[in-house]
Amino acid sequence: MRIILATVTLLVCFQIPLHAQFTVKDYKEMTKDENGKLLMKTYLMGVGEGIMIANIQVGNIQVGSEKKVKLYCPLDRLAINADNYVNILEAEIKLNSITQPAIVDTAPLSALLMAGLQRTFPCPVAK
Repeated sequence: MRIILATVTLLVCFQIPLHAQFTVKDYKEMTKDENGKLLMKTYLMGVGEGIMIANIQVGNIQVGSEKKVKLYCPLDRLAINADNYVNILEAEIKLNSITQPAIVDTAPLSALLMAGLQRTFPCPVAK
């Protein structure tokens, strides 16, 4: 009986598609209901936190005597939350729907979120 139960469990697990990368098309489809919205908000929070950690790590790199480089430059003491990430992503989707309508649906959310963070929080240009 245990073998049958384990086999059925494994078969069910392999039938569920796993996404390492969600696209705009996936986002639009999933945010049609509340459970999908919550899943996407959680996903974006994780992606945003990952980008934030990468930004901190990159900011610790010294290039010769030059100032440290960052991916984006949020305001000091600004805590970005899941709703902020959703708003930034949706603004970037809207912009890309105008500038690149043919490919926007296949764009990965992580790349759009990164571009949105850079657009929302640009770093000062070095002189």
